Amino acid sequence: DEQEKELATVRALLNAMTNKVSVVSYKELPDGSGYELTMSDGTKITLKHGAKGNQGERGAKGRQGEDGQDASADLTITETDDVVIIVYNGVTYTIAKESSSPVIDTGNLIGMWYWVKSEKSDGSGGWEINPGTNEHGYWCYFRDASTVFYSIMPTKYQYTLAEDHLSIGTTWDYTIVSLDDHNLVLENKNGYFRTHYTRGEIPPAIDPAKLIGQWAFEKTRVPDKAGGWKDDASIDLSPFRLNFHDATRGKNHRGEFTYTLDWNYLHVGYGNDVFNSYRVVEATESELVLEFVSAIDGTLLRAHCTHPLPNPLSHVAEYNVNPAGNGFVTSLTACNASGYFTFDDAVDKFGDITLDGKRYHLPSKEEWQGIVPGNNNHVNFSNTRAYNGINETVTVQGESITMKSDFRTGVKGVSYGLRYKGTKLLSAWRYEYIRDGNDTHLKITSRGLQGQTNVTVGDIAQADFWSANAENDVIRYFPASGFFSGSYRFVGSDGYFWSSSGTQDNMSDHMYFSKNYAGLSGNNRSFGFSVRLFTSGDQVESVK
Repeated sequence: DEQEKELATVRALLNAMTNKVSVVSYKELPDGSGYELTMSDGTKITLKHGAKGNQGERGAKGRQGEDGQDASADLTITETDDVVIIVYNGVTYTIAKESSSPVIDTGNLIGMWYWVKSEKSDGSGGWEINPGTNEHGYWCYFRDASTVFYSIMPTKYQYTLAEDHLSIGTTWDYTIVSLDDHNLVLENKNGYFRTHYTRGEIPPAIDPAKLIGQWAFEKTRVPDKAGGWKDDASIDLSPFRLNFHDATRGKNHRGEFTYTLDWNYLHVGYGNDVFNSYRVVEATESELVLEFVSAIDGTLLRAHCTHPLPNPLSHVAEYNVNPAGNGFVTSLTACNASGYFTFDDAVDKFGDITLDGKRYHLPSKEEWQGIVPGNNNHVNFSNTRAYNGINETVTVQGESITMKSDFRTGVKGVSYGLRYKGTKLLSAWRYEYIRDGNDTHLKITSRGLQGQTNVTVGDIAQADFWSANAENDVIRYFPASGFFSGSYRFVGSDGYFWSSSGTQDNMSDHMYFSKNYAGLSGNNRSFGFSVRLFTSGDQVESVK
């Protein structure tokens, strides 16, 4: 019976070494006859002294009892930092010690964790709040047992967890001080700083289709240090513009890019390992919110973007009305293709008309002024002048807008306007009179600048401004079709287009241009002018 017990003990010791079962603790038996070992697999091993003598004192350097030579030879236990060395009946068994570090449950780590507070060592073994932290709003999302999204970039990393040691990518190493269902505390590898997180809901994955389209910067928000976010007008992200062409390609102020969307992590690459990373906080039909870390001070920022409102020039039909009044001409610039209509005919026929399945109308004077300033001093191809802070009141898709505009005229024969200042329709305008025989025309180009409050009229009066980033420019051509009054007059040199606004007596308002200028004026309503229609019902929100 005793022999069987001894064999069982030997097998248990061998099993511990073979299967890497470690010693959690050991203690002397109450009667002093040996030791009981508690193992990491929950089992216990009892070791008995030999028949002769009493045991020696515990420990590698313990003093043996005077009569304990037989006993010490039969059973001694010593330990180092890593192992327990057991000599039992003349055989040495080396078994690993259970680490004092806790084993973290990876499953409990998985989830979304939001920053609560940061601490620093107080130098006396304790911890105090770190008031200089820039980690407000930080987060980490452990998606599975190896992938984490981290707000520091924000970027996706691979992570490893060994006992309580957390390694994220090749840069960050932490000790997990504590982890439960609700709280996570990480300590940096130097032991100087601790970050506290609380578990939160995992944001749903972003629908990639919601990214497609043009986005313009609207405002910047920063953490308010009370768990929320606040506007910060001091951070100018006005050049921040995005155009997602499709599910993999796009363009912004830096140029063409490719992108991927994994969960809410947006990786934008420009080639040659140059990239930007963002967390998509929200993507709806009308708003895109991107979160990223400031390269200056590590502060978490959110850029709120909206789809740019349609440029006012986009509401203007591309072609003149044909002579029959039932459709459009097919040439953008031919001076002899358009129809001619008296004011009364134009109002009667085109007050509300559907062509090619789309509703149009004859524009009012105020709608025309949204395209061409009423004062011909402000669009002048001959005289070089500067006009700043000009008050204008115009109408865009039924909404009256009062704004200020700056103009530069006669710049190498071209006029420029920075218009709709102080509104969401802020835009750059370029007016050119192009002499080309029967294709002589006024060319108007407009570019939306929503959110780009740092652009000046001096900037847009430079050729370089218009030669770059022109993919979203809106262009309209107005043929110099002259007018008809018993005969055709000024065909190939001037253009006249009715508005729906009458002035007084026999006069009505119209837009006109010549080789010298463009503007609005009144003229005899019996004259036959060209008709350029505006779209109806396109505006979806206020531009103010």
